[in-house]
Amino acid sequence: MSDLNKVKSGMSWGTASTVAVAGFQIIFMAVLARLIDPAAFGLVALANIGLRFLSYFAQLGIGPSIIQRKEIDDKDIVAALYVSLTVATFFSLMAILLAPLFSSFFSMPKLTLVLQVLALNFIVTGFSVVAQSLLRRGTRFKVISIIDAISYIISYGAVGLSLAYMGMGVWSLVAAVTTQIWMSAVLSYLCSPHAVFKAVDIERCKNFLLFGSKYSFIGFIEFFSLNTDSLLVGKLLGDSIAGQYNRGQLIAHLPVQNVVNIYSKIMFPIMSRAKNSGVDIVHYFLLSILAVGIYAFPVGLFISIYSSDIVYILLGQNWQYAGMVTTWFSCMVGFIYLNQICGMTMDSLNEINIKMKIQISMFIFLLLSFSILYPLFGLPGLIISLFVTEAIRFVALSFILQKRLNISTSINIRLISYVSAVTLFCGAFSFFLKTLVLSGQSPLIRVLIAGFSFVVIYICLMFLFVFLIKNMACIGLLKNKVKFLKRFI
Repeated sequence: MSDLNKVKSGMSWGTASTVAVAGFQIIFMAVLARLIDPAAFGLVALANIGLRFLSYFAQLGIGPSIIQRKEIDDKDIVAALYVSLTVATFFSLMAILLAPLFSSFFSMPKLTLVLQVLALNFIVTGFSVVAQSLLRRGTRFKVISIIDAISYIISYGAVGLSLAYMGMGVWSLVAAVTTQIWMSAVLSYLCSPHAVFKAVDIERCKNFLLFGSKYSFIGFIEFFSLNTDSLLVGKLLGDSIAGQYNRGQLIAHLPVQNVVNIYSKIMFPIMSRAKNSGVDIVHYFLLSILAVGIYAFPVGLFISIYSSDIVYILLGQNWQYAGMVTTWFSCMVGFIYLNQICGMTMDSLNEINIKMKIQISMFIFLLLSFSILYPLFGLPGLIISLFVTEAIRFVALSFILQKRLNISTSINIRLISYVSAVTLFCGAFSFFLKTLVLSGQSPLIRVLIAGFSFVVIYICLMFLFVFLIKNMACIGLLKNKVKFLKRFI
C-alpha cells in the first residue's frame, strides 16, 4: 500500500473514530455541564495545565524518536521504555510534591489533591508511549482509531457520567481522565506487545535522552505559548471563570482539533519515513497546509458566528462567558493548527534547533504583548495577543519551510488565495443567513439549519475549487497515489 493510500485508510478510520467520539463528546459535554458546577471544570483544567507543563519533560520526546528512527530493534524499545518510565516516575513525584505550591498560587486548596491524583497517570503514560508509538510507526491507524474511541466512550460515558450523576463533582472528571489513560495504555500494549524485561543498553538510553531533551524544551516553550492565558485567567478570575474559559476554548477547538490531530498522527510517521528514504516531502507539506487551512478557517469562522447559540445548546444558560471565549478562539484555530502542521514538518526534517529558536522568539513576543495589551483591554487583550502571535508564528515557520523545501512564492500565494476565498465566502454566507433569514428562530433550529446549509455550500465550493487546484503537483501526487480520487480530480 502506498503512503498516500495509507493516509486515505488512516483518515477513513480516523474520521469514523472522530465522528463517534465527537458525537459522544458533545453529548457528554452537554450532560456533564448540567450535572457539575463550572468550578469543577476549572479545577481539572488548571490541574491539566500544570501536568501538561511537566509532561513535556516526562515524555521526553520518546514517541517521535521511535517513529523517526530508520530502524528499531528490541534493544531500542527496551531503552526507550526504561528511559520513559524513569523520567515519568520522577516527574510524577515532582508533581505530587509541587501540587500544594501550585494550588497556593491560585488560592485553590481543592486543587492540590486533584493534581496529585492525576499526576499518578504520568507513570501509566510513560509505559504506554512505546506501544502507542510503535502502532503509529507501523501505520496501524485502524487499531489506533478503535482504541481511541473505546477508551473515550467507556471512560466518560460509563465512568464519568455515572459518578457525576451520583454527585461526585470534580472527582467524576478525574476518574474519567484516569480511566481513559489506563484503558488506552492497556489496549495499546495488547495490540502492540513489546519487550519489557531485557538488559538495558546505556548508550541507547543516552541517545534517547539527547534527542528528547531538545524535543521537550521545545514542547515546554509551546506549552507556555498556548497556556499562559489560561494560567492568568485562573489566577486573576478564579476557578469558575477558568472553567467557563476552558469550555469555551474546547468548543472552539473541538470541530477542528479532532480532524487535524488525526491527520497529524497519520502524516508524521509517513513524512518521517519518506525523509529517511530520501524522498522529497514538499508535496506532502503543501497538501497538508491546503487540507488543514481550507477546513480549519471556514469551520472556525462558522463556529464564531454561531458561538452564542452553540454554547447555549451544549452548556445551558449559566455559561454565557464561555460563549464570548468561543467567539474569539474560533477565529484563531486556523493559525494554531497550521502551525501544528508546520511544526510536524520541521520535526520530520529534524530541524529541531531552528524550530526551537522560532518558538522561543514567539514566546518572548507573546509575553511582551500580554504585558502591553492586558492592562489596556483586559481579557480581550490576552486574546488579541494570542491571535497576533499565532499569525506571526505561522509566517515565520512557513517562511523557513519555504526556503528549506524550495517552495516558490507563487505556490504560496495560490494556497493563501484558495483558503481565503473559501473562508470568506462561507463566512459571509453564514453571517447573512443568521441575520437575514434565521434571526427569529430558536438557537437549536438556527444552528441546525445553518449547519446543514454550511455543509452543502462547503461541499459545493470544494467541487468548484478542485478544478482550480488539480494542476498543482501535490494534488497530482494525491490523484496518482489514491485511486478513488481519480473520479473527482
